[in-house]
Amino acid sequence: MSIFNWFKQKEFIYKEHLSSTFPTIEFEMCFKLNSLKVSDILSLVESPNIGYTLTRWIGGFGDMSLQEGIKKAMRINKHLFFEKCHLFYDDEMQNRLTICPSGPKELPGCDRIIWKGEKGKLDLTLFEPFFKLNGFVCAYSFWQFDEFIQNEVYLRNYELKGIPVNKKKIYTKDGDKCITIEGNPGRLRQVRNMVLRSCWRMWFSNNYFELIDKEKVEKFNYCNKNILTKNNVRFIELYPNPFESDNPENRIIQKEFNNLVGIEELHKACWDNYNPIGSLYDDSQDDDGKCWD
Repeated sequence: MSIFNWFKQKEFIYKEHLSSTFPTIEFEMCFKLNSLKVSDILSLVESPNIGYTLTRWIGGFGDMSLQEGIKKAMRINKHLFFEKCHLFYDDEMQNRLTICPSGPKELPGCDRIIWKGEKGKLDLTLFEPFFKLNGFVCAYSFWQFDEFIQNEVYLRNYELKGIPVNKKKIYTKDGDKCITIEGNPGRLRQVRNMVLRSCWRMWFSNNYFELIDKEKVEKFNYCNKNILTKNNVRFIELYPNPFESDNPENRIIQKEFNNLVGIEELHKACWDNYNPIGSLYDDSQDDDGKCWD
C-alpha cells in the first residue's frame, strides 16, 4: 500500500504502517566546542553496545573501513578532527552514527553526536559518560520521520521518499519547489553552543540554562515526565510514544514547550547578534596537536 493510500485509511491503520515503514529513532547530543575528545569518539564507535556493528567510516578522511579510520584518527589534531563530519555505517550501509559540527564556530556553534536506529536498540547507558562531560549542553531523541516533515523544505526530497504534502504549503524559491515549515513546533534552530528542539525526549544540563530560563523548564508540567536525573540533568518526555508525535494533543504539547523556551525568539536574537568577523573560539585550549587529551 502506498503512503498516499494510508491517508485514506483510519488513523490507527495509517500510523501503524507509517511507523513500520519509517522505524528510525534518532538520539542527538550537543556539546560546547573543544569539549569532546577523539578518544571518547573512538571508544563509542568500537563499543559492542552501540546497537549495530559499525564497519565503515565516511567523511573527514574519505571512505574507508572503520579500523583504517581509527588509525588515522589517532594521528590527527583534535580540532581538525572535529571540524569535519564523520559518518559511521553498518554492514547494510545504513548510517548509524554521525559526529559533526553544527553552526559556525564564531556563533559559537556546537559539536553533535547523532545515533540512529530502532528504538529498542538505543542503549542510553552507553552515552552515560557523555552526560557527565563539562561541555555537555543538551540531548534530544525523536522519530526521524517527524524530524523530516518538521524541517525539510525541498519538495523533491518528499517525493523521493514517497511522502505526500499539503499543496497549500508549496511555494517556489530560486527555481526550487519548497514546503513552508513556518510555525512547525518541532523545527530545529541553531543558537549558541547548541541546537534547540521541542521533541519526544529531551535532556538539559546547566549549560543549556545559560540561555534558557531554568525555573520555567523545571516547572513545565504539560508533559508525560519532568524529572532531575542522578547526573543533575533535567529530563523531559513530552509524550510516551515517539511514533505518535503527530497526534493533535501531542502537537499542542510540543508547541507549548517550544513557546516556553522561546525557540524562535532565541534563534532570532542569536543570529541578529552574530558577527562572522572575529571568532569566539578559544584556540589557546589546543593540546599541542595531540588528540587524546
